[in-house]
Amino acid sequence: SAHGDAQELALMKEMVLDKFKDAVNESASTGYIPEYITLTHQDDSTWCTCDTCIASRDKYDGCNSAILIQFVNDVAIELNKWVSEVYPGNEVNVTIFAYYKTEAAPVVQNADGSYSPIDETVDCNKNVAILYAPIYADYSVDFYDACNNTFYNRLKQWSALSDKLLLWTYCSDYGDYFAFSDTFNSMVANYKLLEESGVKWLFDEGR
Repeated sequence: SAHGDAQELALMKEMVLDKFKDAVNESASTGYIPEYITLTHQDDSTWCTCDTCIASRDKYDGCNSAILIQFVNDVAIELNKWVSEVYPGNEVNVTIFAYYKTEAAPVVQNADGSYSPIDETVDCNKNVAILYAPIYADYSVDFYDACNNTFYNRLKQWSALSDKLLLWTYCSDYGDYFAFSDTFNSMVANYKLLEESGVKWLFDEGR
């Protein structure tokens, strides 16, 4: 949010856009235009606590992700304007994490049980992808199990915000690398659910 400083925020977006252009150019030099590029926060359960970010979180029902979506929506538009000029016929999707502090989606539930964005500013534009990483789910059972209800619902919530949903799941016990982690019985049901939910890409992290 650049602490709510509009000029600094514009500069920050410009810097990120320049980094993206450099990455696309580097990839293009090898003969490949990337379909996805990531802007993902660190593997850490922290988030900005400046007044502007806290105000955004409060406005969007406790979701830190709202201000991130708003930021990247603008950057993705400008990136693809540039891509269409420099590499016509291509599009590059900007991917952000739904992970740790940004795992909750800024949505409202409709009368029929479906979900919609809280407002139009947190509806991901067509070139914004979500990489949802439900690290706290119990993978010894599938997402239909009651203990995973939060993560099942979040899958549906993020599906309502972006039609480019990517999943990073876990088939290991990272509390004890040498303990056998039985996720085999849950894999088939989970994979079917992700396919039915329109997931474009899956990384099931194991060892």
